[in-house]
Amino acid sequence: MRKASFLVILALVLSGSSRAENLAAITKLFNQAGEGEQSGDFDSAIAAYTGILAARPTDEAVLLDRGGAYAEKKDFDHALADFSQAIKLKPNDAMAYNDRGIIYLSLQDQTRAIADFNTALKLNPDFASALGYRAIAYDFKRDLTRALADYSALIKLQPDNEDALNARCWDRAWLNRELDGALADCNVALKNAGDRRTAAAVRDSRGFVYFRKGDFDKAITDYDAALKLSPQMAESLYRRGLAKAKKGDRDGARADIATALTMDPHAGDDMVELGLKP
Repeated sequence: MRKASFLVILALVLSGSSRAENLAAITKLFNQAGEGEQSGDFDSAIAAYTGILAARPTDEAVLLDRGGAYAEKKDFDHALADFSQAIKLKPNDAMAYNDRGIIYLSLQDQTRAIADFNTALKLNPDFASALGYRAIAYDFKRDLTRALADYSALIKLQPDNEDALNARCWDRAWLNRELDGALADCNVALKNAGDRRTAAAVRDSRGFVYFRKGDFDKAITDYDAALKLSPQMAESLYRRGLAKAKKGDRDGARADIATALTMDPHAGDDMVELGLKP
């Protein structure tokens, strides 16, 4: 989310002495909002932004800031209201549509989310955030051809984006096509992974690529590594069970799958959707 420019405060001084008298109060509210967001006290930030909006009700940037604070609290109704009001005030602001699209995506309303991301990208065709989130929305709708197109466009803008590379790797594996390209994506994503969570996710994706290629030993090696990094990844454990079953390790397969389903009853849903069963 954006931060309102501090220049807006200076504009108060230039607009006349009566407004200039409010400079200290407005400055204090901006400081309170910033401190609240930095410390995770979003109620304090929201109160400060509300105070600013009482004096400046048509300040689109502050509406976006307050909407972002509401979003951090998962108060999506108020976030939507602020983002929608910001759009009314400034209908050509790509960021406002992107922010509202993220809220719709959080509410699992992919249709409205995609509509907002479409508008954001019409206004700014190289808007990386809108490309990435629209791809996620397409993923949820299982429209993977469009998702792949968006991930590819994002990777063109940001060649080292490990999340986009991992997602394109996974989608290619899901569709069981371009598997060499998928493997290359995962290899670059793993090289760029900046934390254990990302590295575990990439290992899981690459394990599925190897599974699709019929190289079950390498698939198991990657699932082992993913689970070492993140032992609670029930889906990785389930997929490792499938790979073990393909190798004829029935006991190992049953143990992995049973444990995975105990951890998460939905751990195998994706694979069942693809018709992949032990």
